[in-house]
Amino acid sequence: MRLVILYALIGLGVTVVIKQPLRWHKSKKVEMIERGVYGAYLEYRNALRTLNPESVGHRVLDYSDYEYVGNITIGTPGQPFVVVLDTGSANLWVPAENCDSSCHGKHMFTNDSKTFVGSNTKWRINYGEGNARGVLGRDVVRFGGEDEEQLVVPDTTFGLASHISSDFEDDPADGILGLAFAELAVADAVPPLINAIDKGLLDEPIFTVWLARRGPQDGVPGGVFTYGGLDKDNCGDIIAYEPLTSATYFQFKVHCAEDLQGNN
Repeated sequence: MRLVILYALIGLGVTVVIKQPLRWHKSKKVEMIERGVYGAYLEYRNALRTLNPESVGHRVLDYSDYEYVGNITIGTPGQPFVVVLDTGSANLWVPAENCDSSCHGKHMFTNDSKTFVGSNTKWRINYGEGNARGVLGRDVVRFGGEDEEQLVVPDTTFGLASHISSDFEDDPADGILGLAFAELAVADAVPPLINAIDKGLLDEPIFTVWLARRGPQDGVPGGVFTYGGLDKDNCGDIIAYEPLTSATYFQFKVHCAEDLQGNN
């Protein structure tokens, strides 16, 4: 069991606390290891990097080891997507309806939403492994699936991906929901959760992460993200607070560490 309480921004909110269920999915890396083809994949990926070197402007979580995903909807009526909930990046993106063959098999956002506002602003994100690019749009984003409790955030900026790299093609998620600070966001987009806080939609400017022990199973319940308050179902009464080193990633300085025998 893992529990993390994250303060996203100092501000005021007076409305709701929302719980978003997670599901754990077996990663592409684990599947390739089980099939005995991961070594060949690494050689192929490294060869591509040699032929097409790129500067990495935004290094975040490597998704190849594990993945916790959740449901969202975008637009009016709501279009459902499965997204990686990522505390190491700050942009939301999903495949656009004009995405090339790299988005095959994924849910794609269609512009016939009654509340959609398009733009020509381009974006590109280079992750630790993989990248995505496209243009920005604005619409209502709902944290949670259609049959789940939802946090409704109007006028939210998100990315419409026209291409995703091969690292994401076989991923069970459609896109990524970045939950980090605005300084990490590309194209000056306001992160969806920060937008919710700015609009006063949450009781408190925090979210709590509880990751469940899931074993070797795939597609099973993996925990809960709680937006706007503490997870009182999975959180104890004793809370420790630690200042972040910067308002970018959720990272803090470790003052000391001990092994199981109590040695520093």
